[in-house]
Amino acid sequence: MIDNDWEENALEYGFIVTRLPSGAWWHMHFGRSTLNYPCELLGRKSNILLSIQLLSPGCVTISPRFLLTLDAQGVEISPTELRIDFHWGKDPVSHELRADAQHFQQEIMPLIYDSDPMQSAVRHIVEKQAYLHRYAREEA
Repeated sequence: MIDNDWEENALEYGFIVTRLPSGAWWHMHFGRSTLNYPCELLGRKSNILLSIQLLSPGCVTISPRFLLTLDAQGVEISPTELRIDFHWGKDPVSHELRADAQHFQQEIMPLIYDSDPMQSAVRHIVEKQAYLHRYAREEA
C-alpha cells in the first residue's frame, strides 16, 4: 500500500499513498510530535508520528487527519494536546536534527515500508477511514 519512493524531499513534502479515480489522493507525512511513546519497531521511545489524510485534486482536505505511531497504532489525541512539526528535516539551525531526519529517511523508512502492521494499518485507513488498532497512552 505504501509507495517505496524515498526521494530526497519526501520528509518535507510527504508521500502519496494512493490516488483515487476522482483525482483525490491519500497523503502521508512524518512529523515530530509532543507525544513520546515506546516504539517496538525502534526498540526505544519515539516522538515521530505518521499523518495520513485524504486530499482533493485542489489539495483541500477531505478526511480527518489520521495519526499513527511507527508501530501502526492509531493516535487519538486532541490537536490542543498534541503539536506536530512536519518540517523537522529542513531545520537550517540544527545540524543534529537534520542528521536525525536523514537517518530516519535512510534507515527507518525501509523498516516502515517492510512492516506488515503498518501496511495493514494504512490500508485500513484508506479503505474504511478508521484505525485498525489504537495506541493506549500511558498515564503518568
